Amino acid sequence: MRGTNLGFILSLAFASAVWANSPEPVAQSADVLTPNWANLQSRLQAQYAEPALWQQRQALLAERHQQLGKRANPSLELDVTDWRSGQREQSIMLSQPLDLWRQRQAAQQVIAVLQGGESVAQQRDLAELHVLLQAQYAALLVANQRAALARQTAQLQQYAYTAAQTRFQAGRLAAVDVQRMELAYAQAQAAQQRAQFEQQQTAQQWLDLWQSQPDAPTLERVQRWSMQPPPALPADLADKWMPFWQAEAQLQAQQLHASQSQLARQARGNPSVRVGMQQVEAEEKRQTQVLLGLSIPLNVFQNNQPQQQAIAQQRQWQQHAEQRQQQQRLALLARYQAEDQRRRAELATLSHQSLPIAEQLRQRMWLGFAAGKFALIEAQQAQQAVLQIQQSIATAEQALWQNQINVAALQVGWPADQLAVDNPIALLQTWHTWQQQRWRNSQSLINQSHNLDSLGAQP
Repeated sequence: MRGTNLGFILSLAFASAVWANSPEPVAQSADVLTPNWANLQSRLQAQYAEPALWQQRQALLAERHQQLGKRANPSLELDVTDWRSGQREQSIMLSQPLDLWRQRQAAQQVIAVLQGGESVAQQRDLAELHVLLQAQYAALLVANQRAALARQTAQLQQYAYTAAQTRFQAGRLAAVDVQRMELAYAQAQAAQQRAQFEQQQTAQQWLDLWQSQPDAPTLERVQRWSMQPPPALPADLADKWMPFWQAEAQLQAQQLHASQSQLARQARGNPSVRVGMQQVEAEEKRQTQVLLGLSIPLNVFQNNQPQQQAIAQQRQWQQHAEQRQQQQRLALLARYQAEDQRRRAELATLSHQSLPIAEQLRQRMWLGFAAGKFALIEAQQAQQAVLQIQQSIATAEQALWQNQINVAALQVGWPADQLAVDNPIALLQTWHTWQQQRWRNSQSLINQSHNLDSLGAQP
C-alpha cells in the first residue's frame, strides 16, 4: 500500500511538471506590431514610381509631335554638263514635296494617341508595381508564419520526447518508443532550421526593396512580423476597375485606328513640285529657260495594302476579344470573392473553435499519459491533431493572401499562377524581369515614335 501511494504521488508530481512545461499554441508577437500593408504600399510606391521616367516620356512625345508637324525639307539639284562640241549646259532645280493628303497630320495623330495613353500606361505601371510589392510582403508573412509553426512543432516534439524519457526511466515505456520520439524531435529540429533559413532569405529580400533607406526596418524586426490576414475583398471591385479596363481597350482601338488612317494616306502618294532654270551655251550663244515639273508617285503595286488589311482584321478581333475578356474577368473576380469569404469562414472556425478544443485535449492527454492513464500513441494522436489544425490555419491564411494577389494580378491581366507567395525566389525573378521590361517599354516607345513614316522633317 505504501509503494502504491508513493507511485501515485510521483505520477502526480510528474503530471504537474508536464502540465507546467506544456508549450502554448503559436501566438502573435506582442512586442512587434506588423505594419499595415496600406502604409507600406504608399512608402514603397513613392520610391519606385519613377516620376522622372514618365516626364521624359512625355517630353519625348511632345518633341516628336512637334517635329512631325514640320514640312519636309526641299532638295536642291545642280547640274553642269560640258560637251566636246563646245556646248555647255547648266541647270539648277528646287524640289519640294507637297502634303496634299495630310500625311503629317496623320503621323501627328498617332503621336497624339500615344500622348493620351500615357496616363493609362502610368496607371497600369502603378497597378503592376502594387501587386509585385504586395506579393513580396505576403511572402514575408508566409515565411515568418512557417518559421513560427516549425518552432512550435519542435517545441511540442521536444516536450513529447522529454515526457517519453521520464516515463521510460520509471519503467513504464519501451526503449523503442523513446527512440521514435527522439527521431520525431530530430526531424522537427531539421524542419525548423530549414524554415528559419527560408525566413531569413525572404526577410533580406524584403529589406533589399528599401535600398538602405533611413526609415527601412531592420532584419530582426521584420522577422518578428506575425501573420496578419489581408482585409476582405470589397464587393464593388468590378465597378472600380471597369474604367481602367475600358480606358485600355479604348486606347488600343485608337492606336489601331490612327495607324490604319496613316497607312491609308500614305498609300495615295504625295506629289513633288520642281522649279528651276536651265542655261545652254554654244558658239557664243546663250539660252536660258525656266523649268517647271511635277513628280507624282504611283502606287501601282499597293505595297502597304497587306498592312491595312491586317490592322482592319485586328480591330475586328479586338472588339470580340475585349467582350470575352471582360466576361472572363468578371467571372474570375466573382470566384475570387467567393473564395475569400469561404476561407475567412474556415479560418474563423479553425481559430476560435477547433484549435482551443484540440489544444485542451492535447494537454489533458499528455497529463493522462504522465499519470499512466493513456498510451503513448493516444497522446501522440492528440498532439498531431493540434499540429494539423495549426497547419490548416496557416494554409487558410496563406490562401487568403494568395487570393488577394490573384485579384490584384487580375486587374493588370496577369495569370493567377505568376505570383506565388510561397515561392520568394520566383517572386524575386519576376520583380527583376518587370524592372527590365519597364525600361524596355520606354525604349520601345522611342522606337515607335521614330519609326513613323511621314513627310515631316527628319532628325
